[in-house]
Amino acid sequence: MLVSDFASQAALDAYAVHPEHLRVKAEVADLRTARHQVDYRVPDAGEQTA
Repeated sequence: MLVSDFASQAALDAYAVHPEHLRVKAEVADLRTARHQVDYRVPDAGEQTA
């Protein structure tokens, strides 16, 4: 299981295309039996939510 926290959407976007991330992703692709992805945004401390 991989759990990652990113400071911004831009940081997540950069991670998604980073060469090392892509290398590891390809390396473990045949080892997994299932893949599930959940992305959710956590509001900043001063940010209001609806």
